[in-house]
Amino acid sequence: MEMEMVLKGLQVSVYGLSGVLAVLALFYLVTKIMVVIFSRLSPGDRKTQK
Repeated sequence: MEMEMVLKGLQVSVYGLSGVLAVLALFYLVTKIMVVIFSRLSPGDRKTQK
């Protein structure tokens, strides 16, 4: 019974760690997408800047 609890604890730890990594990856991707979108919508045009 003791070993079963240890394995359950490890399983929960893996789920938690994978959830944290998934949220970090999602945040990174959303940030990159927003940078691309808003850099295209910026009022300053590259042709007019010197």
